[in-house]
Amino acid sequence: MPVAVVTLSAVALAVRTTGSSPTVADVRFVASVTDEASVQAAVARALRPGAVLHDVGASLGFYSVLGARLVGAGGVVVAFEPHPLTAAEAQANVAANLSGQKETAVLSTVVGMVGGV
Repeated sequence: MPVAVVTLSAVALAVRTTGSSPTVADVRFVASVTDEASVQAAVARALRPGAVLHDVGASLGFYSVLGARLVGAGGVVVAFEPHPLTAAEAQANVAANLSGQKETAVLSTVVGMVGGV
């Protein structure tokens, strides 16, 4: 059964299934959404148990926690937050809200389309 891989960033929510190459058509832009409830609803529609979430620019980890609850024990959440202090806060938020769910990781790193930047 294909697994959905969801990438959430400040401007887009991309969904693809395992084994397929992402294309422009895979990206659902959410930048025009003006209220947080609509973004949360879009994430909830995209994620299913067993899915993978890449939370790019995770900030304090709100969507990482939400995503971990949606993907469940069989899913994986990787949160990317470049600022070390904010990443530490995200890690604390994940730890406080997910009771040690091992499938969630917070990485203090930059994510981009070009290597070596």
